[in-house]
Amino acid sequence: MTTITLKINERTKAGKAFLEMANVMIKESKSIEIVSNTFTRSLAEEKYLNSLKKASLEMKELSSGRKNGKTLNDFFDAI
Repeated sequence: MTTITLKINERTKAGKAFLEMANVMIKESKSIEIVSNTFTRSLAEEKYLNSLKKASLEMKELSSGRKNGKTLNDFFDAI
């Protein structure tokens, strides 16, 4: 048995086409299997996700009363 490791950009036409073809082949055949499927994010995506997590945590703290936030008027005054 042979193991092949591929790095595919699923955002491109070629990457999408290859993944769709591989999925069809895997579903119809018992002799081909996916051993592992890893997904990596770009640095910009990681930064964006971290900012979302931080905002979510802050919203939870505000809604539970553990943290006091600014009123809307204070926010607009600061701008």
